[in-house]
Amino acid sequence: NLPALDTFHSNSIKFGVVADTELGLIAMNAWRNWFGTDTASAFVGPNALPVNNTVYVFQASDTLQLNASHIIRVGVELRDNTATSTPVFGGTVGYLNYALSGMWDWRITPSLSLTNSLRLDYLALNYSGTLVPGGGYTNAQYNSATILQPSFNTGLVYKMTDMDTVRLTAARGLQSPSLLDFGLQVAANLAQPRPASLGSPTLQPTAVWNLELDYDREVPAMASKFRGAVFVQPNDNLL
Repeated sequence: NLPALDTFHSNSIKFGVVADTELGLIAMNAWRNWFGTDTASAFVGPNALPVNNTVYVFQASDTLQLNASHIIRVGVELRDNTATSTPVFGGTVGYLNYALSGMWDWRITPSLSLTNSLRLDYLALNYSGTLVPGGGYTNAQYNSATILQPSFNTGLVYKMTDMDTVRLTAARGLQSPSLLDFGLQVAANLAQPRPASLGSPTLQPTAVWNLELDYDREVPAMASKFRGAVFVQPNDNLL
């Protein structure tokens, strides 16, 4: 056990606007999050691990009701995530993530509805600094690394009675590697001793698949609801 002192600083700012127009419900959001920390311990030395992380995000979407049965939404997102620390990353590591998304809600009958959503993410990694010698990667590999992955969610909802509802859903979600996963650059120190800890620009996101069947039953006598589910959830490419 080693004593450690962590000092954290953070701030954020957000701006958003929503307009109900003839072209649909248009929404735009933009925000900036900043996080900084210093870690001092007998293991890493006093103030040896300062890290500054800044995230900028811009989102825009348009939701349009075509008629009584169909609603669609289209959206775009830009995310700029950057972290700087000489002892942790050997400089600055970050990525730009561009995303397109769409949703279609279809009320097939008064008791049956289908909702589908799809998102496509494109991530471009970037790095400037000095990599740990012998780590096996080059700056060029970092600055040419990209990820292109889809995710989706679809759900069929059937309201059997006023008391009973059945749902069948399928989804594919993504967990992107963190900047530590991508870019950690801590060299080995045989005097302490400490092995090298290195990130990799070749990482791909974890894909989480989920197939689920739910059943809901209202229980008015107890002012409650019963919900049961069976599901299977494979995970690919665990980080």
